[in-house]
Amino acid sequence: MRWILLLGLTGCIRIADPLPTDQEIGALAAGYDDLIKINPKPYQTTRHADRPFVTVWANPTAAATYETLTLESPRPVAFEEGALLVKETFLADGTTVLAVRYKMPRNYDPKHGDWWYGMLRNDGTPLGPDATGRVAGCNGCHLEAAVSDHSFGIPAAAH
Repeated sequence: MRWILLLGLTGCIRIADPLPTDQEIGALAAGYDDLIKINPKPYQTTRHADRPFVTVWANPTAAATYETLTLESPRPVAFEEGALLVKETFLADGTTVLAVRYKMPRNYDPKHGDWWYGMLRNDGTPLGPDATGRVAGCNGCHLEAAVSDHSFGIPAAAH
């Protein structure tokens, strides 16, 4: 975060860096094969019923924390700003859909852990007009995992 000191009658003013855009996060997600692969082979999930097999990828900011989580044993963790998690999922026709989470700066969306969500194509573009940002379906489901910074982890057997 950048701080600029402006002196005057009003004192100091903090100017924050702009939030990453949907396009910037999408570009990071599209390069997921350069990230750290969390599970060596896809595991079956019930969370994404239309896309039951999942492989999770994480950037270095997220990987160490995410690798400590298991679906069976939620525990308190906190991801750092800039953490990127990409779930590579597949539709029945073989189309890849990326379920993406990016940890935004504090106060982006405090109720939902300040996570940005996206349902993206393999190239990082949104699946639709309401598929990025504060996605209601994603927020609602991940609220169940608030104790572990809105992250479920993967089954222990999939590690």
